[in-house]
Amino acid sequence: MGKYVLSTCSTVDIDKKYMEDNNIIVVNFQFILDGKSYKDDFGESIPFAKFYELMRKGATPTSSQPSPDAYVEKWEAALSEGNDILHISLSSGISGAFNSACIARDIMMEKYPDRKVIVLDSLSASGGYGCLLKFTNEKKQEGVSIEELEKYVIETRPKIRHVFYSSDLTSFVRGGRISQFAGAVGGILNIFPVMECVADGKLKVFEKVRGESKAIKTVINYVKENTIEGFDFNKRFFLTHSDCMDLAQNLINELSKMFPKLKAVEVSSIGTTIGCHTGPGTVALFFLGKDRK
Repeated sequence: MGKYVLSTCSTVDIDKKYMEDNNIIVVNFQFILDGKSYKDDFGESIPFAKFYELMRKGATPTSSQPSPDAYVEKWEAALSEGNDILHISLSSGISGAFNSACIARDIMMEKYPDRKVIVLDSLSASGGYGCLLKFTNEKKQEGVSIEELEKYVIETRPKIRHVFYSSDLTSFVRGGRISQFAGAVGGILNIFPVMECVADGKLKVFEKVRGESKAIKTVINYVKENTIEGFDFNKRFFLTHSDCMDLAQNLINELSKMFPKLKAVEVSSIGTTIGCHTGPGTVALFFLGKDRK
């Protein structure tokens, strides 16, 4: 069985140490804030708390996907050392990064015809993308071939469920996911839009509720309806938040009550790329459930 390494984008929203400890290649997105370009680098260039505080004060950062050259640069060493590569990309439903990675794959396979570069669309984002990567890495550690791992990703990715809500609609209005009128009314009435990631990897608002407690109840019901086990769910939840650990903790408390067999809740920050679009105040939950239809 040939040697291979995993590759991913910085938008997985899990910590850098995990990547380093598991020898996972990371291709960085970029973001522009106040006219200056930064790497999306797990909060090293700008700490997450500072990034979101600037957004609360009116900053409007924009994100930029990696070019094909960025992938080529990151993959070169692994391929030259005789490794194959399996790259899992941020959802093509919200970014063109998958296309950039496919262009880079073709370039590198022409240069290294004896090597394999497999590029897969995660159809996921943030912690959903991150938990798919973790599941894939855990499968890799069982000693499976790159072809077996490719099949595993394709079979698993539609089962990665995403559900999230936000207490601050500013960035969702700016990004066009919520109308300006709905955002203004929602702010006055304390409306929490509850969203999911659907089968094609795009984001969709499926319910609008008034107040955080109703948003949490909606998430609890979403988990119950979209897992085989229902309230007997006994796997891990993955939770990300954009500088609102108080809101995240409220959801964690309810999850612990409603799912007594729960194995763990793994918590991390929404990174700067995804954060450009969510802004502060977003709580997102991810889990292995029923296929997205």
